[in-house]
Amino acid sequence: MCLTLLGCGAEAATPTEPVDYTQSILGFWYAVEYESEYVEFRADGTVMDCFGTSISYGEYLVDNENALIWVNFG
Repeated sequence: MCLTLLGCGAEAATPTEPVDYTQSILGFWYAVEYESEYVEFRADGTVMDCFGTSISYGEYLVDNENALIWVNFG
């Protein structure tokens, strides 16, 4: 899974200094396409994906330079 982050209302960063998006992604994110799916990004670097009754756990890494989130569910 790879998510692209877009900032709104944030101060412009210099090209050599990437914005730290880590705090911006914490919490629950709900899938628009599926009523029963959500992902929870936790402050300790772990992520939980729920789809119906199926729950998966993994880890994530925020790539601030390219504004991407890399998620590994094993």
